[in-house]
Amino acid sequence: MPWIDQHIESDLRKEIIESQKSLSDFMKWKLIAIASIGSVVLGSLDLRNPTAAPKFGLLIALIPLLCAYIDLISVHLILRIVVIGVYIQKAKQPQLVAGGAQTLDYEGFVNRVLNDRKNYFISPFGLETAALHISTLLLAIFVLFVGNYWAQTFVEKLIYNSCAIIGFLIPLFLLLTFKLRVQMITSVSADNKKP
Repeated sequence: MPWIDQHIESDLRKEIIESQKSLSDFMKWKLIAIASIGSVVLGSLDLRNPTAAPKFGLLIALIPLLCAYIDLISVHLILRIVVIGVYIQKAKQPQLVAGGAQTLDYEGFVNRVLNDRKNYFISPFGLETAALHISTLLLAIFVLFVGNYWAQTFVEKLIYNSCAIIGFLIPLFLLLTFKLRVQMITSVSADNKKP
């Protein structure tokens, strides 16, 4: 008798697919939001005086915060997918061992890829999270420089710098701790015992 019911496994796999769709949608919305804010800011530039700050220049300070928020939601979705995949793998493990199967199931394979420390940034999973966070880090640096160039008062400079620093630190933290979070998830046992 299998340890995990086939209907439950099917529902969990559907949940993975829905989470992947949501993740894809969030990444699209990240691009759309950046382009929208950028077009409003660039549209408010005075072409007769290109060195002057645009009317809606402070809107650009929202970009790193918006990106950091989308990164947080995206990491949540990625970790949710990992949790479900690890659960399916660990729940099927007694079934594979009892059947004498030596083949590695898909979840086991993904688990090995995720835990491969030396090839993390060139693995397909590392590239996704790296692209997600590095784009936010670069946009935060861009806002820091552009904001300091456009800022006319101390308060404006403070807003630009604060938003850029927050938008830099959140994805940096997520990028540096993602591997640890995945390892914590994969180390949990499926039979409710502590690892």
